[in-house]
Amino acid sequence: MKYLFLDTNIYIDMIVSRNSSHSADSYELLQTLLDFDQVKILVPAIIETEIRRHITSEVQNIGTLVQEARKSIDKVYWINHVEEITKYNEKIRPLSQTLGNMVDEFRRNEERYITDATNKITGLMQYRNVIILEENSDLLIKVQKRKLYKQCRGTRTWSH
Repeated sequence: MKYLFLDTNIYIDMIVSRNSSHSADSYELLQTLLDFDQVKILVPAIIETEIRRHITSEVQNIGTLVQEARKSIDKVYWINHVEEITKYNEKIRPLSQTLGNMVDEFRRNEERYITDATNKITGLMQYRNVIILEENSDLLIKVQKRKLYKQCRGTRTWSH
């Protein structure tokens, strides 16, 4: 049995493909490992809270990025020779229309995307091989002390 401790970004990357190195089936692969008792995941409660806090904004950001890409395409211009500009327009118009269609499609489905993403995270956190590590007052005090000491490092002044 292997125990995994994953950062918030790993969970979000399983839901939202934010870069080209992401594998679209990573969520399903992790589910398979959990189903066949190959791994257990240790999840501090704060990580679960962070995932839930960020997942909606990450999904919404997709629509924003596609909209920005469309606006960028619409700002592109070309050499003003009749032949050149005609070729350019033949190539650029379909790109702009496709991105516009993607924006419209995303907006129509945005709530469903958010609900699906939230349900995936909720489902994952309820697996029998996922262990949620609840914080307690002792742990919170230690975290606060560490944060305080880290902020105070190098800022001490001595007076006599």
